[in-house]
Amino acid sequence: MIHIGTSGWYYRHWYGNFYPMGLKGGALLGFYAKQFRTVEMNNTFYIFPTKERVLNWLNETPQDFLFAVKVHRLFTHYLHLRVSSDSIMRFISVIENFGDKLGPLLFQCHRDLKCNLADLEYLCSNLPPKLLYAFEFRHPSWFTKDTYEILSKLQATICITNQQENELLSSTHFPFAYIRLHGPQEVEKYNGCYPDRELQYWADSIKTLHRPPKPLFCYFNNDVHGHAIKNAVEIIALLG
Repeated sequence: MIHIGTSGWYYRHWYGNFYPMGLKGGALLGFYAKQFRTVEMNNTFYIFPTKERVLNWLNETPQDFLFAVKVHRLFTHYLHLRVSSDSIMRFISVIENFGDKLGPLLFQCHRDLKCNLADLEYLCSNLPPKLLYAFEFRHPSWFTKDTYEILSKLQATICITNQQENELLSSTHFPFAYIRLHGPQEVEKYNGCYPDRELQYWADSIKTLHRPPKPLFCYFNNDVHGHAIKNAVEIIALLG
């Protein structure tokens, strides 16, 4: 199945563009979930959620809704993947409360983090294999056969972005597809609206990458001015 959504939902600058003016903050996720059936959670990158908060999110969304969870920056930006089993499992034990609504866990690495296969292998060996994992590597040193082999043991995938899609779009060895679209490259990151030709390119790429019954996840991260909402709606229409 193909899952299309946005990176985050709680943006005050979406009032008037997407959310009705005056809608209370606690009602935003429920409103969002009427339009989309998945979201990539940004707030879990900055805060450690509690079980109670996870249960609240579950209650605000329909049964077929999926949450992709961005792993806390402690593990990716401060510990640089040098993560103990106890620390990552404390995080995952809370995230597992999403139950059937849990999509992939996203590890977005710091842009300056260079490849360290030993750290990656140790981390992967301590992750429960029953979950889905995607890694967004932003330093070019990671894109090697050795990296792919380590991830394959966990059935994890590499996140595709519009910064490095050429190599990855031609790959066939990832167990599922995970795409993050940060905005057109010619404008400031997280800004700009994808023109029709680029949306068609990504719609065609999604059709190529999707290999049923394996899922595909695609999230728009160009949240400024609500472009992510507009582009997500448009690409859903292109996919039919």
